[in-house]
Amino acid sequence: MNSNVKKAAAVAAVIVLAAAAVMTVIFGPFRKTDITDFEIVTVRESGMRASAEYEIVRDGDNAVVSMYTIPYTGDENERHLEMTAVISASEAMDKMTEVGLLGWDGFHGAHPRNVSDGTMFTLDAVVNGGKKVHADGSQNFPRHYREFVQWIMGILYNDFIGG
Repeated sequence: MNSNVKKAAAVAAVIVLAAAAVMTVIFGPFRKTDITDFEIVTVRESGMRASAEYEIVRDGDNAVVSMYTIPYTGDENERHLEMTAVISASEAMDKMTEVGLLGWDGFHGAHPRNVSDGTMFTLDAVVNGGKKVHADGSQNFPRHYREFVQWIMGILYNDFIGG
């Protein structure tokens, strides 16, 4: 092989490796990884006057979905159970997989400039045999986050009104 062919092959290899690295960085955080098991998922949303906490707890083949309110009343900020519903654990895991919950780990959504108010959130989960997932943000959410919270609220309100 002459030196020009060797140089061309080396350049081509570098380009392929660089493209692979870029694709990993760009698409890696958005890939969906299956949730095959979970212990608990807790989402807390805080506003100016109160917080709401949504919790999904594994109970055998079921998942207990609960909503708590945490009013800001002086020194005590106790959780008050507002509503609860029971769904299958497999339905919960399917939704967590669909929204890409594992890809949210490490997300920190800084508060956008020129936004004076908003909702802060914290998500903590234990899934897939002990894997801890943490995400937080202020008026800045991971991809499909709102869909996930709306799904939780839909379960709770549907059960609440006897759906």
